[in-house]
Amino acid sequence: MDNLFFRLQENKQFQRQILILQYLNKKDHPSTSQELSNVTKTSSPTLRSDIDALRQILPKEMTITFQKRIGYQLMVPRSPKIETIILDLAKHTPVFQLIDQYFRGRIRSLQSAAATLYSSQSRIRKIIKEMNKELQIYHLQWRTSPMKIQGSEADIRCFLFDFYQSFNIDFMAEGIPVDSNFIKSVQTLIGLPIDPLKAQLWLIILTKRLSHKYPIVLDLALKEDITFRESFTQFKKRVRYLFKATFRTQTIPQEELIWLYIVFLNCVVYSSDADQFCYPEDREHYDTYHQFFLPMIPSVENTDELYAFSVNLRLLSHVSSHYQKNPLKDSFDLPLHLKNFMKTGISI
Repeated sequence: MDNLFFRLQENKQFQRQILILQYLNKKDHPSTSQELSNVTKTSSPTLRSDIDALRQILPKEMTITFQKRIGYQLMVPRSPKIETIILDLAKHTPVFQLIDQYFRGRIRSLQSAAATLYSSQSRIRKIIKEMNKELQIYHLQWRTSPMKIQGSEADIRCFLFDFYQSFNIDFMAEGIPVDSNFIKSVQTLIGLPIDPLKAQLWLIILTKRLSHKYPIVLDLALKEDITFRESFTQFKKRVRYLFKATFRTQTIPQEELIWLYIVFLNCVVYSSDADQFCYPEDREHYDTYHQFFLPMIPSVENTDELYAFSVNLRLLSHVSSHYQKNPLKDSFDLPLHLKNFMKTGISI
């Protein structure tokens, strides 16, 4: 499972156990010890130790059987899916607990982290050292004195979004009011097809970061550009009202509203049959992108989605350069050569 959480994971045994689960789940027949040793790149004794430890943490309805000269087989119920079980196991790891407890404001120091995770301070330092290798991609560093993630607030929120995106939204929203009508109202207001789960996650991150006094800081030119947009004026009025009604927030800073207005573009679903995929003020850039992409896409039909995706990415990149790292949606149907080109970033 290639997602941010598993790249952050410093527990090598847990990484191997996930590989074992994924491999066994794909097979409808037993797998030999040699097969699994090759998959996990470990010796037979280590493999046996990994599987014995894995059996201890699996749900009661799931078992790994073993027959001599035949091999191992995973006996799994039809529901829930194996991905759900893996993510549930992941939530109990020190890496997840450290990030989640920090996000919820329950960890303020190395000492409180060790106490909360029932671990030693040296173990916490080791976990954070390993995590910092991946955090470099986000231009971030997790410091232990004081205990905080250091870097741009926009990049921190991108990291938190990527981290939590694989996990259940109901779990994320524990203790945080999230009203589905809020999302529906915003979607109607902005007139764009957005993924409601992604929008909810951004809202959860926003409310938590604000409650812990971590405000967003945006470029002055960007703020001036967005402030005078008619679409933002309507967005600002409505969202302020919704925030007050839903989150009991008396005021939400204009800079946060600008950030939210832009970050909702990260939730746009380009495979839908909507009439528009970007804010009306950004359609003026279509001609520029038409001239830019025309030599590369003479046979592409969904040019409206492509141009909207490009102008949205342009705006998102003014908030954080991280959006340029992996901009393409799986459902976005483009020729391979154009996908490869867009992965290098767009600068017009």
